[in-house]
Amino acid sequence: MTKVNLDALIQREDFEVEENLNPGKKKETISIEDLKKDSFFLLKYQKTRFPKRN
Repeated sequence: MTKVNLDALIQREDFEVEENLNPGKKKETISIEDLKKDSFFLLKYQKTRFPKRN
């Protein structure tokens, strides 16, 4: 028997999205400082050490 997900048929209200008044400074290039061991850039984009499970 085929299973059907009817979750999409339930009507829900949209979440109110507030504009970010201070989106921060966008960086177009990276520097050597961004590749240091404790930098945010390296921590955010480094390859995961454990494989993802499905």
